[in-house]
Amino acid sequence: MQFEIIGTGAIGLLFAAKLKVAGYAVRLWATSTERSILFCERGITYYSPAGEVQSVTGLTSLALSQHVENELAITDSSPYIQAREGVEDSSLKYILLAVKQSHLDEALLLDISKLVTSRSSYSAVIAIQNGCGHIDRLAQHINIPIITAVTSEASKRIETAAISHTGQGETWIGDELGRDNGSVQQKNIENALQKAGFKVFMSKNIKERVYRKLISNAVVNPLTALFDVTNGDLPNTKSRLKLMESLFLESKRILMAEEPALASSSFNDILSLCRATASNTSSMRADLLAGVKTEIAYINGAIVAIAARHQMSAPLNESIVHMIEALHPDQ
Repeated sequence: MQFEIIGTGAIGLLFAAKLKVAGYAVRLWATSTERSILFCERGITYYSPAGEVQSVTGLTSLALSQHVENELAITDSSPYIQAREGVEDSSLKYILLAVKQSHLDEALLLDISKLVTSRSSYSAVIAIQNGCGHIDRLAQHINIPIITAVTSEASKRIETAAISHTGQGETWIGDELGRDNGSVQQKNIENALQKAGFKVFMSKNIKERVYRKLISNAVVNPLTALFDVTNGDLPNTKSRLKLMESLFLESKRILMAEEPALASSSFNDILSLCRATASNTSSMRADLLAGVKTEIAYINGAIVAIAARHQMSAPLNESIVHMIEALHPDQ
């Protein structure tokens, strides 16, 4: 079984490192030739939750934008194709898409489409993104199964090719589009990720899992970014705690219009998340500190869009979107 990972951020490198250690063939699609050479030469330095350090080598890497056209020229004798003995059917190939939604633009979607329609036979695309909307956009470009993945694994990139696995979580996978007949691809993916050390579960209603994480992201990400605090510091004042709860209740009310099962979600879930990831910097805060565009349009903006679809109001989410976008770098 082989995995092509598009996205070399903290989550993409986490899955790449653990899948490689488990014996699967892994190819990283990097954003530049320089990065692809770095991954080929140095591999990935992986710091476990216990603080142990492991050098993961033997990866293959290419620069996506420069080499996607050459996919047809990659032969089956490529080092990438040679999975270790004892691993399942090596003819199975999966694309694991681990880029942020803000990077999933038309150019990248076109590159993914070219990969999928090349002579290489891909079994499915696994999409690990925050927020909503990406599955529908992917579905317009590719016709193979698209498996939605929702993860609470925590990873922090220390250097370009070094990550710290800061917290173990759970990963849920499911088929929103109904393309995975008999759940064959999901079962393969579940088995592979479990062998790589992840806690993985198949969901018959993955949309509920997506929305549960969306609520958490809609509260924690923008507010830690606005107040420039860690996840653990966010609830430490009465005023911030009140704002958190108000944003949670509005988001839950809106999303319940599509997923009534969210009635069981609790504000304590948000507080537990903040405690469990106390020292973490949210991705949205990290983006603002780095001076780059955030995923606000696909998180709180998605909730605003869902509210409009059901003729509901979303004043807090609308305000949050405007405030975060006002902090984006000038285009």
